[in-house]
Amino acid sequence: MGLSNAIDRHELRLVFQPVLRLSDGYVVAHEALVRRLHPTRGMLTASEIIPEVDGDDALDAVSSWVFTHACRALVRATSLGDRGISVNVAASEVGVHKLLDRVTTTLSKTGLPAERLGVEIPATALKGSPREVTKELAALRELGVTVAADGARPKVTTAKERAHVDVLKLHPSALDSSGASDASAWSRLIRGGLERGVEIVAKGVETPEQLDEARRIGCTLGQGLLCGPPARDMVSANWAPRR
Repeated sequence: MGLSNAIDRHELRLVFQPVLRLSDGYVVAHEALVRRLHPTRGMLTASEIIPEVDGDDALDAVSSWVFTHACRALVRATSLGDRGISVNVAASEVGVHKLLDRVTTTLSKTGLPAERLGVEIPATALKGSPREVTKELAALRELGVTVAADGARPKVTTAKERAHVDVLKLHPSALDSSGASDASAWSRLIRGGLERGVEIVAKGVETPEQLDEARRIGCTLGQGLLCGPPARDMVSANWAPRR
């Protein structure tokens, strides 16, 4: 059973993972992650759901559902102040005149200020800075929406490509301190982003050692099990280790 019927059957769920400011552990945003409560296989993660997407129409329907429910959840969580919410999109959704319409419709429908919404696109979607992709991202940023390149790494995310985003979410391999041969390349990527005022997010922070490494290499934000696992409740995620 594919995803075409999952929405009608009320099988989709959202969980929220906090993104923390590494200087003080303050939660600045949450990433909305889709789950599916399958009738026979139990709770499925996004990596298990995506292969079941049966065509563009199903992808569009799921993406719209996630945007709407993520934004509504944040609007209802009035105690969270100006905290943001980010939503992942597939590379195929960017640059084909769908994403901007989906975002503007969602913001209008939910009443969430554009400045509190983030859109995460695969870093590979920026490769070569395709004109239609960069044009749509520019329109989103002009609205006030934050754009993040997810999975950024040296040789994939160049200076030209960094110019089109507000956030670089580093590939988890950035925290592998044993990769000394890549250290200079990572340093150039991070330094180049910081010089442009781009936030640098360390992904996959699961141990105190990785937290230390994230701070050492210049990351400003962190996300991972040590910072807070995905949860149904955004309100409770307000603390992070401050080693």
